Amino acid sequence: MISQTNQQFNPLQSVSRSEAYSIMMKSICVHPVTNGNNWQKEVIKKAMELGFTVRTIDIFEPDRPLTVFEMYTVVQRLSKYEETHETCTVHSNV
Repeated sequence: MISQTNQQFNPLQSVSRSEAYSIMMKSICVHPVTNGNNWQKEVIKKAMELGFTVRTIDIFEPDRPLTVFEMYTVVQRLSKYEETHETCTVHSNV
C-alpha cells in the first residue's frame, strides 16, 4: 500500500509523514497520480489540495516520522472529507 519497492512488514519502525499521508489517503480511495521519482511531492500536493494539511511543500518535512497527534488530526480531516465526498465505491456480489 505504501511502496512497490519496500514490501517488508516492519511494525516497529516509524512511518514517515509522506508514507502516513499516502496510506491514510488511500484508505478513503484518494490516489494521487505518482511515479517512482515524485510520489512524495504528489502525495503532499494532493493533501494540500484537499485540505488534509496546511503545510506547504517547503515545510512539510516528508521524511520526518508522523507523531500520534498529527495522525489523529489527519484522520479527523480525512473522516470529515469522506463524510461529504463519495470517495470509495463499494461493489457487492450479493
